[in-house]
Amino acid sequence: MTESSLSADRSSSLFASFPISDYLALARYRKWWIILTSIAVAIPAAVVAVRLPSIYRASTVIMIDAPQIPDSYVPSPVTSSAVNHLGEIQELVFSTTSLRKLIIAMNLYADRRQSMGEDALVQYMRRSISVDAVTQSGHNANAFQISYRSKDPVQATQVANQLAGMFIEQNAKIREEQSYGTANFLDSELQRTKGELEQKEAQLREMKTRYVLDLPESKSFHLQALETLRAQLRDSEDRVRSDQQQKVYFQSMMASYAPTVDLDTSTTGSVSTSQLQIQKLETSLGQLRARYGPAYPDVHKLQAQLEELKKRAAEEDADRPRASSQQVPRTVHNPVLESQLAKLDDDIKTQQKLQQDLQPQIEFHMSKLERIPIVEQQMADLMRDYDTVRTHYLAILDKKLSADTANSLEKRQKGERFFVLEPAQTPQKPFGPNRLLIGLAGVIGGLAGGIGLAILREMTDGSVRNEHEAASIAGGPVLVSVPAIFSEKDLRTRLWQGLGALSGTAVAGLALGYIASSVAGRLL
Repeated sequence: MTESSLSADRSSSLFASFPISDYLALARYRKWWIILTSIAVAIPAAVVAVRLPSIYRASTVIMIDAPQIPDSYVPSPVTSSAVNHLGEIQELVFSTTSLRKLIIAMNLYADRRQSMGEDALVQYMRRSISVDAVTQSGHNANAFQISYRSKDPVQATQVANQLAGMFIEQNAKIREEQSYGTANFLDSELQRTKGELEQKEAQLREMKTRYVLDLPESKSFHLQALETLRAQLRDSEDRVRSDQQQKVYFQSMMASYAPTVDLDTSTTGSVSTSQLQIQKLETSLGQLRARYGPAYPDVHKLQAQLEELKKRAAEEDADRPRASSQQVPRTVHNPVLESQLAKLDDDIKTQQKLQQDLQPQIEFHMSKLERIPIVEQQMADLMRDYDTVRTHYLAILDKKLSADTANSLEKRQKGERFFVLEPAQTPQKPFGPNRLLIGLAGVIGGLAGGIGLAILREMTDGSVRNEHEAASIAGGPVLVSVPAIFSEKDLRTRLWQGLGALSGTAVAGLALGYIASSVAGRLL
């Protein structure tokens, strides 16, 4: 049977049905594997636990204070609460620029500046800072905790308090910038809307000035003026008709008087009977017309008689021999009636002139009344735009005043703010490392590693050490077993070899622990 088959049989039966005594015998046989491995792990762990520098952690608790003045009185322009923009504040505080300034201001990591660059120092400081929410009864309280770890407890306290101040400052700055940004935007929007409003007002003034007589307010004026002008026109037309009737009456009266001979211009002559009848009919016709008007039946009757008489008189004049050039003409003169007729003519001309002046005025007012609906529609459109802009302007003005008030509150720290609930205190005990835990981990880990190596070595070992293995290999009972025999010299040699291995392992463990503690100390 080969050595590999023996190893396979041993590995398969190692955990099968061995009694406890066999396991103890295995531990005694492989004791140096277990001891040396345990020492090789436990000693470096102990050295690391002893040599690691103490780390102190200082913590500051910051409370998020609710606004002192309710939003129902002064609405805040800040859209999010401090809890919501806590991440933004943390990014600003943990930025490379902020942490670099803090490192320089507090002279942090002076022993590392030569071996580490600025970016590495900033990253190292970020790992030393932690921000955690404060919980009460399983619920997140309206507070959070800022912690800083350092080898110097005083420095840890100072940096923690400084970080808390930076959080408070950034929160106030963010809220003030949001408030100021809102107020600034509303101010620019207010100026723009004010310009639009002034433009609309100027358009309204221009329209009211240009179309002052076309505005809806002037409708009653035009109607009243139109009524007055039309009344004047009717009065003037009635007066002209009356003057014309009086003129006809006076003309008929002049015709009814006997003609007079102008002795200065003529010497002889005669008037025919037909002419006298014509003059009488004309006088009677003028009187009837003046009294009853031209449509009266008797007026038509006399008109027909007058035309018949004038026709006969014309025939008689044609038959009568032509009179001498020295015939004396007869004319009708009445200074009183002529004066009245002249006054009537003047009054008729005056009234006709007045009618000519009244007619354009009437047409002017009628045209204005016709334009009023058009201008009214234009005014309605312009007023609608003006009212819209004015309403928008008043709304922005109200928001601007609220934003200014809220901005003033933010400057006075009356809004939602951070304040230190528990300032950082100088820690009396180190936060880490847990030296006992590191030592125990080294001992337990070394022991477990030694046992594991012993089992692994036993599984790969092909030698036969006891009767059970021999019986399982031979397939029958073992009659005689001869134990291993060592001389005193062999025992001393084995003892010195064991002590040498222990010493070497211890020294190597010490060296390894020293190196590991130095590396870990630089990382902490």
